Amino acid sequence: MVDQWSFWRLTSGTSQHVESDFAQTQKMSFAFRLNYSYKGKYLFNFSTRWDGVSQFSTGHKWDAFPAGALAWRISDEAFMEKTRSWLDNLKLRVSYGITGNSGGTTAYSTTTQAYVYAASGISINGKIVPFTQYSGTYGSSDLGWEKSYNWNVGLDFGILNGRIDGSVEWFKTTTKGLLFKRTLPITSGLTGWGSPLAIWQNIAQTSNQGVEATITSHNIRNKDFTWNTTLSVTWNKEQIDDLPDGDLIAENLFVGEPIKAIYGYKYAGIWGTDTPQETLDAYGVKPGFIKIETLDQKGDGGVHKYSTEDRQILGHSNPDWIIGFSNSFTYKILIYPSLPWRVTDKQSTVTCSAIIPPNRV
Repeated sequence: MVDQWSFWRLTSGTSQHVESDFAQTQKMSFAFRLNYSYKGKYLFNFSTRWDGVSQFSTGHKWDAFPAGALAWRISDEAFMEKTRSWLDNLKLRVSYGITGNSGGTTAYSTTTQAYVYAASGISINGKIVPFTQYSGTYGSSDLGWEKSYNWNVGLDFGILNGRIDGSVEWFKTTTKGLLFKRTLPITSGLTGWGSPLAIWQNIAQTSNQGVEATITSHNIRNKDFTWNTTLSVTWNKEQIDDLPDGDLIAENLFVGEPIKAIYGYKYAGIWGTDTPQETLDAYGVKPGFIKIETLDQKGDGGVHKYSTEDRQILGHSNPDWIIGFSNSFTYKILIYPSLPWRVTDKQSTVTCSAIIPPNRV
C-alpha cells in the first residue's frame, strides 16, 4: 500500500482488518394515575406504571410498579381553629410504592459476547481455521428489574404566614434483585484470553432507612428581592440483607454491611526494636515492619504470621449523617445565585455558584 494513498484506498492493503458495531435498546412505558381530594383535607393518590426494556432476559423485560399515598391536612380541621393565627399548614402523609431500576445494563448485557477470528485464527494441519473467543460479559438467562419497595411517613408544616415551612419524615427502602456486574471465578472456566468474564446478575437484597428534617425560612420577600435559607439534617443507615452465595470478598460485598464497605488490614503501628525476638518470630516480622491487628484463628488468640484471613471490615464510605445549609437569592429576573454548604461525618464541601440567564444583562 502506497503511503500517499492514506485512507482513500483501503482496499489496496495486503492485510485488511474490518470491524463494525451496532447497539440498540428499546424502552416502553404505560402509566395510570388517580387523584382524589375530599374537602381539601383528605387526599388520596394512586398510580401505577408498566415498564419494559429490551436488554433484560426473555420473560423478565416487563414489570409493574404501583404506588399509593394518603394525606390528612390537620390544620383544616375544626379543632385547629385556635391555631390559624400562626399555623398555616400541618399535613400528615404516608406513602408506599415500588420503583424499578435498569441502570448500568447495556444493550446486550444478557447475551454472551464473543469475537470471531475468521482470517487469523489457529493453524490445523497447516491451514488457518477460524475460531471464536469469549469477550466482555457472559450471558444471563434470568436478568430482570431491580425493584425497590419504599415506605415514607412525613409531617409537613408552615407557620407565621408562610415565613417558615419545613418537614420531618421517616423513610425505609428495601431493594431486591440488586443489579450487579459480577466477575466470575477463574475456576468456572469462563474466560476471555485467560481473564475471567463478568456476568450481570440480580444478586442481593439491601435495606436503607433513616430520618430527614428540613426547615426553610423566607427571610425577605418583596417585589424585587427574595432571600431564603434552608437547613436540612439527614440520618441514614444502609446494609446488605442477603447474598445468595454469602459474602463476596472479591466484590467487597458483605451481609450486614453497607454496599460501600471498606475491607482490609487494620493498621496498628510499627514493630519496634524493643519487641522480644520470640514475639517477632511468632508474627513473622522484623523491627520496622508494619504492625497490623491480627484476628483469632482456631483459638490462637491472633498470634500467628500475617495472612489474608486477618483482613476485616474497617468501615464504610457512606455518611451516617448529612447536614446541608443553603441560601438562595433572587433580584428581579437577572441573577439567581445559590450558596450551598454540605457537611457529612466523612467530608465537608462548600460551593458557590451564580446563574445569569442569557440575553438578560
